[in-house]
Amino acid sequence: MQRFLLVFFTTLILSSLHSQNNAGCPNANFSMANFNNWTGYYGSYGSPAASMGIVGGRHTIISAPGVDPFSCGGLQMIPPGSTASARLGNSNTGSEAEQLKYTMTVTPQNALFIYKYACVLEDPGHEAAAQPVFQMRLLDANGNQIGGNCGVYTVYAGQAGQNFQNCGSVKWLPWTIVGVNLTAYMGTNVTVEFTTKDCNYGGHFGYAYVVADCMPLVLDLDYCFGSPNINIAGPSGFQSYSWSNGANTQAISVPAATALPTYTVTMQSFSNQGNCTVSLTASAIPTTVQNNFTVTQACPWALTQFNSTPTILPTSINGVALANGGAASWFWNFGDGSTLNGNNPAVHQNPTHIYQNPGTYTVTHVVYTQAGCLDTAIQTIQVLPPPVINFTFNNACVGATVNTVNQTQDPNLAAVTYQWIWGDNTPNSTTTNATHTYQNAGTYQLGLAATNVGGCADTLYQAVTIYPLPPVNAGNDVSICPGTTIQLTATGATTYTWETGTANGGNYTPLINETLTVTGIGNNNCVNQDSMTITLYPNAVVNAGPDVSLCLGSSTTLTATGSNTYQWNNGIINGQTFTPPLGVTTNIVTGTSVDGCTNTDTMILTIWSNPSLNAGPNQIVCEGDSTVLTATGAVTYQWTGGVTNNVYFVPQTSGLWIVSGIDSNGCNGIDTLTITIPQPTVFAGNDTSICPGFSIPLNATLSNTYQWITNTVNGNQFTPQNSQAISVIGFDVNLCPAYDTLLVTVFPTPIVNAGPDIQVCSGTSVTITGSGVNTYVWNNGLINGQTFTPPVGIVNYTVTGTDVNGCIDTDIMQLTVWANPIVNAGASQNICEGAPTSVSGSGANTYVWNNNVQNGVSFVPTVNNTYNVIGTDLNGCIGADSLIINIEPASIPSFSAPILEGCNPFTVNLTNTSIGTPYTNAQWDMGNGSVFNSMTPVIYTYQQAGCYDVELTLTTALGCVWDTMVPNYFCDHPLPIADFLPNPALLTDLDNMSTMLNNSSGASFYVWDFGDGVGTSTEFEPSYFFPNDQTANFLVSLIAITNYGCLDTAMMVVTLNETQLLFVPNTFTPDGNEYNQNWFPVITAAFDPYDYQCYIYNRWGELIWENHNHLTGWDGKRLNGMDIEEGIYTWKIILKSPYKDERKVFTGHVTLLR
Repeated sequence: MQRFLLVFFTTLILSSLHSQNNAGCPNANFSMANFNNWTGYYGSYGSPAASMGIVGGRHTIISAPGVDPFSCGGLQMIPPGSTASARLGNSNTGSEAEQLKYTMTVTPQNALFIYKYACVLEDPGHEAAAQPVFQMRLLDANGNQIGGNCGVYTVYAGQAGQNFQNCGSVKWLPWTIVGVNLTAYMGTNVTVEFTTKDCNYGGHFGYAYVVADCMPLVLDLDYCFGSPNINIAGPSGFQSYSWSNGANTQAISVPAATALPTYTVTMQSFSNQGNCTVSLTASAIPTTVQNNFTVTQACPWALTQFNSTPTILPTSINGVALANGGAASWFWNFGDGSTLNGNNPAVHQNPTHIYQNPGTYTVTHVVYTQAGCLDTAIQTIQVLPPPVINFTFNNACVGATVNTVNQTQDPNLAAVTYQWIWGDNTPNSTTTNATHTYQNAGTYQLGLAATNVGGCADTLYQAVTIYPLPPVNAGNDVSICPGTTIQLTATGATTYTWETGTANGGNYTPLINETLTVTGIGNNNCVNQDSMTITLYPNAVVNAGPDVSLCLGSSTTLTATGSNTYQWNNGIINGQTFTPPLGVTTNIVTGTSVDGCTNTDTMILTIWSNPSLNAGPNQIVCEGDSTVLTATGAVTYQWTGGVTNNVYFVPQTSGLWIVSGIDSNGCNGIDTLTITIPQPTVFAGNDTSICPGFSIPLNATLSNTYQWITNTVNGNQFTPQNSQAISVIGFDVNLCPAYDTLLVTVFPTPIVNAGPDIQVCSGTSVTITGSGVNTYVWNNGLINGQTFTPPVGIVNYTVTGTDVNGCIDTDIMQLTVWANPIVNAGASQNICEGAPTSVSGSGANTYVWNNNVQNGVSFVPTVNNTYNVIGTDLNGCIGADSLIINIEPASIPSFSAPILEGCNPFTVNLTNTSIGTPYTNAQWDMGNGSVFNSMTPVIYTYQQAGCYDVELTLTTALGCVWDTMVPNYFCDHPLPIADFLPNPALLTDLDNMSTMLNNSSGASFYVWDFGDGVGTSTEFEPSYFFPNDQTANFLVSLIAITNYGCLDTAMMVVTLNETQLLFVPNTFTPDGNEYNQNWFPVITAAFDPYDYQCYIYNRWGELIWENHNHLTGWDGKRLNGMDIEEGIYTWKIILKSPYKDERKVFTGHVTLLR
């Protein structure tokens, strides 16, 4: 069957194309709960993108619902319809700024970029350029702003004309949806940039929540053939909509009977930078839907593949292919009580299903388009049973044969094919019975897969054990010296047989080179062999060399010859030089030939001790003194420098003296001593100059003790009365003397003058100048002779003067500064036009105002002006201040709406057309008790029918209030109530007429659709003949319409079932000749195969056979399997309806002949 759908030519089914938008802007809506595909930046107010990176706390994913803490409970952090959002910025201050950027290539699938934002901005009242701010910009691939005024949106804290809500010092904007038209940049890369900034002065925060998405920039249509109305909707995210039929809502509904050939909508983007519009035009073409599906061969307990193959025309619109061929959702009834329904193509379009039992199943498949049109396809499939598999086999050793015996059963066994699966990665066998040899021990899953003539298969796995061969090991191959006896010990088996006749573990002395083989028997009588090779080496020859005598400390080398390697006792390494210890040692070397055979030899090594020579202790000798050097411990001695042992001499320099001696064995000894000749020094200190009365330390250095000519103890102070030279003698630790002199110069005394005392007023400049010396330093940070403005109070200033010699003197002067009065004119004022006010200065004694205003006297300002005041205190000091008085003109409230009456619920659109002074709050009273604030165009829905007054109250930033009210501005007309009952609601193919009993109220006109794609009516209570060519559920709809065009819809289901038909043979011949062997009823009507009953009775009413499987026939036997005699028998068949709990009983007779 077919359904017809009218689709607007430029319109794509929005949700079907929108399902593709992840390819155009994945994770733009933060559905991944991370910042994948976004780029983060952070910085300060003047440089928000100074650094790249996502910073925790400054770029935050919001994945759980919650309320913003600075919105007084009014702002949800995730907007309706979204699962997550991103918070850009935070409540920290310090002039922080953050950015997020999203880059994508513009295609028809993402030409409409939609973002939702909500701002939380602290309002300190700064100038606009310094306020906390949120901004969106559209950039090209080079980072340049594009789109003109349409490519930027900026809002700062407290900005006029915005829908700001108040929460203390915080201004917050509710969630706003904004659409950005990207069609002008098709095929290029564009970047959407979001920025938030704290205030520029660092003391107030600002942040925002954002969510984005993208989709085709197209219209959304919902209309099926036969529906009374065509519903068209523009894409969301625009501020206003203007249709060619005069409507200005986002969506319109027009009667199908009077629909225009085309409809055009002009949409205004949400922007505070200029007028940004885009237009879309649509025309209607018919769409047909014809459903079909394919199915693979069905077998029990296996996946059966179903593929939906409907034909939906057209398959593309405006060159853009419809997703899934135009299908939006799918319904499957697999005929076994299981259904599947949904709109996920990966799950519902081409599903798989597992049937648990063999049998015949009726599969019903319904495909739906996005507009709700549908078509149904029905097929009957046969689920065949698989073969029953069994087989036997034997376990074996590695390398032995495994034999299998196939015992599979199937009604058509000769047509069954097989696959033997050996489980060891070797090729399968396809014979009925097969053999196999395993090369490795272990347990293998031996499988037999059988497939019958219907393509149904099953597999049986059994574990086959392959016993391992015993790991017989004859032992390692050996190479031995002649005459060596070895033990023949094999391992890895249970019993062993050596070819030499030697018992396992017995000794054997080989006389020649040979190879011996052993045979071992292990578990499960598995047999294995191994062998070992024996090689005989020749004997070794070694020579240790001659005996040696040496003095202690001499090196020598012991080198043995004649063999391949050598091993000396005492740790000596052959051929390596070493220094032997004192004494006589016997050294034995063991030589090993290249074959590992050994021999030994000996040599004697004698080591004499060296003499122990003593040069005597080190000496310290003063310059010019004599000393003597006396060495001991040897027979003869020789000193360096020509010194004779035990003879006095006068050393000329400090240094090292070396003596060598030879003992009676000719062995040599050596020793040294050091002679030091000190060179003492003394330093009296640097020459110095001092002021009179100053002391200096007499602190000589470089010696051990000191003696000053002044008899001052070294390190103590000494006060010279005049200039003089002071000498000192220094002695080192050896009491050697050294001499030095200190020169001291004493300067004359300076005199300084600070000048006279001074008295001045605050803000007066003064100069304080000292005299009498060379330089001056004042306390309190003053600079001598420099003019400065002193603070209020009485201060003593002390000057310290220094003459050219650095000597100082001090003096004091007193400075008195009277405080000026702090005059306060009061706060600047913003007042409504005509309101009185006054100004009052404070902080002084007398006051003078400009503009002829008297202090504290009320007056009425007529123009904006600045008022200055000068105050004088009792000391004659003056202060000044000023304030500004601004006068705000009146605001004139007004509003308009394009549609003033409609059907309940009636949604109205109000536009604020007020002029005059800008206002900061607009309060709407809808006349039904609903009062709310809104600075943006108002969309409001009346839920109760009636006519309502509308009142608009404006409040300016100054608090001025202006009001207007229009009585009975909107009228909301009531809806009818659509209600009916089909009589009857359950039909058959033989009785297919139903009358619709209309129970509606409040309506004047009626439109019926009988759900078969053909039948419609405008009668009050029509009767209709439904199609009877197949069973179906018809969704009948009634639209009730009032004189105002208000409507209501009711739907009921009319079910048409096929009359059950049963064909039963009246004779069969179960005589074993392969023809007409079974009595088999044929059922052509729909029935429940799981509630099938068939009974056979003889003429006496005895039950002789029963069956509950409609696929199984009677073979002429009793229930016990015995043949029954020829005759006439009564049958009874009970069938249950698949649609309801109703059963029908059929009876008849059958003749059995043999």
